Amino acid sequence: MGDPLAPRAPAPDALAADGLFLDGWSLAELPVRVVLSERELRIYDPSGAELRSWPLSGLHVDAMQEGHAYHLTHTSAGDEQLLLRDPALAARALALAPHVSVLPGGRHKLAYGLAGLAALATVLVGLYFSVPKLALLVARRIPLEQERALGGELEFLLAFD
Repeated sequence: MGDPLAPRAPAPDALAADGLFLDGWSLAELPVRVVLSERELRIYDPSGAELRSWPLSGLHVDAMQEGHAYHLTHTSAGDEQLLLRDPALAARALALAPHVSVLPGGRHKLAYGLAGLAALATVLVGLYFSVPKLALLVARRIPLEQERALGGELEFLLAFD
């Protein structure tokens, strides 16, 4: 049996690309080489030493459509993150990872913006038509004596000015 610390040869079906590794405790972004096979994702530092080996079973991919950035994390890796920009490797990771979430953006950004504006316009129109009716409803509930007392206080304040 060979040395367990010796680098393993990539599987024949593996894809490789460059990425950035964030260790979760410092602000450093380490350039890395990423190799993705059918079973695992391996991360190598610039010297070729293996930093991490993540089984696909715990892999989670967050895909940012704009800019084609993909953030990969693993359930066993705490706050560590891997940032990929290679579309082929990212597409393969998306296909193989059991946990994938795609954040809105990219081609759909205009549609999301228009939907947000339409929702805001609907709320504003609703307020425009409902506020006078609500004010009338509240005004009917105020007794005449309280209204006269409030008017007297306001008259005093206006005279004081």
